[in-house]
Amino acid sequence: MTDIYNSLELEVTFAGATDNGLTFGATMDVTVGTDLDIGEVGTAEFDTPGAVNDDEDGTFGLGSIFISGEFGTLTFDKDGIDNVYDDDFSHDFSYAYDAAGFGVTLTYNLNATAAAGDTWSLELAYDGNEAGTVPLVAFLETDDSSEMHLSVGYSITTEFAVGLEYETDGKVTTLSAAYETDMFSVGFAVDNNSDWDLDLGYSAQGFSIDVSTDEASAWELTGAYDLGGGLEIVAGTASTSNWYLGAAMSF
Repeated sequence: MTDIYNSLELEVTFAGATDNGLTFGATMDVTVGTDLDIGEVGTAEFDTPGAVNDDEDGTFGLGSIFISGEFGTLTFDKDGIDNVYDDDFSHDFSYAYDAAGFGVTLTYNLNATAAAGDTWSLELAYDGNEAGTVPLVAFLETDDSSEMHLSVGYSITTEFAVGLEYETDGKVTTLSAAYETDMFSVGFAVDNNSDWDLDLGYSAQGFSIDVSTDEASAWELTGAYDLGGGLEIVAGTASTSNWYLGAAMSF
């Protein structure tokens, strides 16, 4: 079935600062229309035409509230903060701190259920590029389920990088490699279950095109042309036979 999708999303950000250097702020947003999740055409992320979703009812919703200083950043957002290990769970509070390439993020759910992963999550990260030491990026993610996700990436050159990941849930080990220039990008990843993903990209003079596929031949093709001033012509299709053609506007 062919139909027309149009939606508008508006986000308002409030920000301020105290005399002693603390910063604080909040966000509000509203979405109206029927949405097409551009970039997810391969997974059929299409809204039903004429349907009104909870997030698209035209009502302003309060987003996050934060306060930040040398101690880090505290964020409050009831059921609006992703568990950093498993985003199937949403938490209410987060604390983040970053210094000299080292970072820590902790999330907590004040009204947690008995489900593993619903109470807290933790991410420890290191970025050698930010620290000015070695071109290495690493992180560990976990939560109260006791499962973990470990990742290490190393930039061999400014254009070529390799990575190694391990997921305790399922004991999955993944090797990856990526090459990227101003115009071209190639990414490939394969795991010990013989699952793999291949991504190709090209971008020049406002035009971009991206192609992806995997071991199941589930491919996706998306493209965009930037007309300037916040207006883009966008299009996409996939192995599911879904397709879209339209315009994306930002103000």
